[in-house]
Amino acid sequence: MEKKKNIVFLLHSYHSFQKDFVESMAENFENVYVFVRYKPFAEIYNIIPIKQLLKHRKEFVVQEFDKPSNVHIFLVPLWYLPMSIFYRVLGDWHFKVVDKIIRKEKIKFDIIHSHFTWTAGYVGAKLKEKYNKPFVLTVHEDKHYLEEEMSNTNKKISYTWENADQIIRVNKESIKDLKKYNENVMFLSNGFNSGLFIPKSLFEARKELKIGQKQKVLLTVGYLEKYKGHIHLVRAMKVLRDKYSMGNLKLFLIGDGTQRDVLEAETKKLGLSDNIEFLGARFHKDVPIWMNACDLFVLPSLSESFGIVQLEAFACGKPVVATKNSGSLEVIRSDEYGLLCNIADPEDLAEKIFEALNRKWDIKEILRYVKEFGWDKIAKDTFEIYEQLF
Repeated sequence: MEKKKNIVFLLHSYHSFQKDFVESMAENFENVYVFVRYKPFAEIYNIIPIKQLLKHRKEFVVQEFDKPSNVHIFLVPLWYLPMSIFYRVLGDWHFKVVDKIIRKEKIKFDIIHSHFTWTAGYVGAKLKEKYNKPFVLTVHEDKHYLEEEMSNTNKKISYTWENADQIIRVNKESIKDLKKYNENVMFLSNGFNSGLFIPKSLFEARKELKIGQKQKVLLTVGYLEKYKGHIHLVRAMKVLRDKYSMGNLKLFLIGDGTQRDVLEAETKKLGLSDNIEFLGARFHKDVPIWMNACDLFVLPSLSESFGIVQLEAFACGKPVVATKNSGSLEVIRSDEYGLLCNIADPEDLAEKIFEALNRKWDIKEILRYVKEFGWDKIAKDTFEIYEQLF
């Protein structure tokens, strides 16, 4: 029997879908070496609570619960400020720190897989160049971020795409654009953690969370940043109250970010403080109970590369209302699973939420559909790519 090989993963975080993917691949390898980019500067949040730093703190960047024993995590500390002058050289700093760890720990590996182009992807390309190992890159960037990278004058970004042995793109829309840099581009969707996100009793979930059993409940999960479009969801809540007489509707937001103060101010201004509750950041393992407690999941994003959180909602038997961003168009392929509305349109969003809350959904069909996106299938497809490159 052929001995299992070793793999290096280069990530920007070890939680949610990046953690799930790595752990789904672990059984195929002898050793899995995971290098996670980390900003030590973010720990100043403990002294000065700057919201921009919250998601970069160590406790959120790396979540090791249930980690397989053959997965070895190395934090890659990078000291820099969020300024363009630092960002342009960050890739080389990142590479030097990773390479130093590899040499110090005497790590031997057979293949490299990076997630996101800059800077993890660039480091993967540099490791390929130095160690002559195959390099796979998964491009998770949303449409607008990818367009920014393609128009960027930083040649190290195009160098990364050009030098990948295989590029994986998580939606089909931009494959043709990436093929201008590399012919070896293929579509492979993201997945969800089927062991974590499973349907459970709505009654029990609400009882545990102390939510009224008769209340209509919406949930959204994501960073509170402009591109996530939460301001339009807050405004849609006003439409639902005033136009559709849904004064008993409750929206829970899981996540934190630079827009929280703006969103809380808008909530107060519109007189929605009793209808909207900000729960702050939550660990990934704590999200399923909230999924199971809601009637409907809402994703109001201006842009998404895929939107795994929609799959997580489906896996708990919940329909989804989302905007017509490229990621949601990839996921919500039929109105049997959810409804799509115009981007940045509170009126249309409110209409679709109202329609979804008053529709009888076939939960069995939603659960059947989401099985297509289990990590076990995606891990199998990905390992077949690796085997062609060994």
